[in-house]
Amino acid sequence: MTSFVDFGDLGQTLLQLSLCLAGLQLLAGSLYWQRLNNFLPEIAGLNAITLALSMASLIAAYVNVDLSLVNVAQNTNANAPLLYRITGAWGNHEGSLLLWLLWMGLYAAALAWHPAQRLAPKLTGRALAVLGGLQILLTGYALILSNPFWRLPIAAKAGAGLNPLLQDIGLAIHPPVLYLGLTGLCIAFALSIAALLGNHCSQPTAAAIPPTIPSDTRAQEPAWTSLARPWLLLSWGWLTLGIALGSWWAYRELGWGGWWFWDPVENAALIPWLFASALMHALNLQRQPEQSQNQVPQDGMGNQSVQEAAWASAPHLLAIFTLGSTLLAMFLVRSGLLTSVHAFALDPARGSVLLAITAIVTLASLALFAARAPVAATAPVAPQTSWLSPSAWLLFGYLIFALTAVTVLLGTAYPLLHQTVTDSPMAVAGDFYQQMVVPLLLLLLGGVVGLPILMRPAPPLAPKRLSRYRLPALALLILASVLNLWIGWHWIAGGVIVALGGLAIIQNWAPIWRPQRRVMALAHLAAGLAAIGMVGASLWQQSYIVKLAPGANMVVGSYQLTLQQLREIPIGQNGANYSTWQAVVAIRPAHNPSSPPILLTSEKRHYAVEDMVTSEAAINYGLWRDLYVVIGQPDIAAGTLSIKFMINPLIGWLWAAVVLATLAAWLGAIRSWQSL
Repeated sequence: MTSFVDFGDLGQTLLQLSLCLAGLQLLAGSLYWQRLNNFLPEIAGLNAITLALSMASLIAAYVNVDLSLVNVAQNTNANAPLLYRITGAWGNHEGSLLLWLLWMGLYAAALAWHPAQRLAPKLTGRALAVLGGLQILLTGYALILSNPFWRLPIAAKAGAGLNPLLQDIGLAIHPPVLYLGLTGLCIAFALSIAALLGNHCSQPTAAAIPPTIPSDTRAQEPAWTSLARPWLLLSWGWLTLGIALGSWWAYRELGWGGWWFWDPVENAALIPWLFASALMHALNLQRQPEQSQNQVPQDGMGNQSVQEAAWASAPHLLAIFTLGSTLLAMFLVRSGLLTSVHAFALDPARGSVLLAITAIVTLASLALFAARAPVAATAPVAPQTSWLSPSAWLLFGYLIFALTAVTVLLGTAYPLLHQTVTDSPMAVAGDFYQQMVVPLLLLLLGGVVGLPILMRPAPPLAPKRLSRYRLPALALLILASVLNLWIGWHWIAGGVIVALGGLAIIQNWAPIWRPQRRVMALAHLAAGLAAIGMVGASLWQQSYIVKLAPGANMVVGSYQLTLQQLREIPIGQNGANYSTWQAVVAIRPAHNPSSPPILLTSEKRHYAVEDMVTSEAAINYGLWRDLYVVIGQPDIAAGTLSIKFMINPLIGWLWAAVVLATLAAWLGAIRSWQSL
């Protein structure tokens, strides 16, 4: 296609302009030159507009199939549907990095223009400077090593096409939503670093601030945690939704019938989610009612005890780890070191630069934290007077989240380290994650169930009363060990998880109708639904493989399958850029074969340009189970078709849990902004 505008040159120029504006944002936020500082919102807004126009230029180049651009020639062709020409713009290393920069710029502009920034202009100014510094690093990397607007010496005659696995509505929306979550985590990090740079502490009081802190930063601005909470909740909601969309895509598109496979790139998105979850609970711990009703324990010099100081500075550390794991996820996906359907397979040389950026940002932040830890630790924290207090259980919760994140990180990174040292590949099986993560999930669900009990005015389980249950608890432990040897630990764990999930649903159903407790109740109800859905789809899944001829039927489990139709559709029909074998499978209850059937249409597609075959699963969604059909390649000589039929119990509860958790996060963000 021809165009009157050279979108490649336009996008390149706009990206270079964005780099300059990011530098100006860094200066305006870090230097208190009044004239420049007053224009900080305008600078951030102009930067966001520039990035948006640069991204729009790349999309326009894809729509017009500008084969003079390397990125376009490698990831689309003129036969691709319009939707996948558009989404091809971020279905690769270079374009996805530009989308990442766009979301980061929009978040920075939103922070600069949000009314809450007027409550702490110096703090938010420094945070915008931190965001500007991050953008300089990533934009510089994009321009020098990963430029989506690089040109070919001679324009290609035809494009290579987009990976067929990415030509799906799930992958059209999954990356933008996921990046909205990942980049949003930068706001909490930037506010944390800004607080450390400016000697801000949570809920400052004159008595708690050492005399070395300048007087203009005392007790006048709200805590960085108060400003960070709504942004963290907003981005956590987007990240939850983005991860779930990726899982839903894999469930539909890959033909495996599962929802999570402990793929290294799946783990790369899960680790920041876990650290962000830990940070959310840590910020909630900071604002527990007990901290306003009790004096913070102090030592003889008028400072907090070492233990209390450590907990008070934990949000800073978690914010750093959250950002570090986010940048690490960017490196893992783009380094070429991981083999995954999700990864952008590129040379490790470019990935090593991303790793260096990750190391520089993380180590510099940790060095700043170590230098300012005594200042950060002056923040009051709810005293842990009893391990049965809500504050103690919040502390317990965020420690478990952080431990889970570290566990998944070790399982993901160890094969890479092993291959680097020994030059021999290895993989960590899914059993490792199940054995390590499931016990932690049990602990988290126990906390979810126990917290509503502890929040009652008079907790019924005092330590003296709990001592009565020592012998029954020991007996249950012995019984669980015996059953573990007999039928396997995972069945026991699954039963306990379902029981705890059911209790979480029952406990949190009534509180969701109370405005003051709605956010927490929705989140914990979602946790119960998710736990039951995970067990149902993992342990109770039924899978069968049968061969049928057209018109034949077979009883499989509690259902009767009939291959009602099998036909071949040539390429180009209905505008498709693939040829396909299409099978219509009729499903009826085995005990009532005359009932109206459930018709599921599954396909085996062949993309000629990419020379790749994909499976398109057909799914009948239900409240209690999904019926899942995926076909193999037809055996023309035998006249039969291989059909994989699966019954996935309760997996719909998992998708419902994602919706509720996202809703809870966004409601919490709105309430947090309203309370500022």
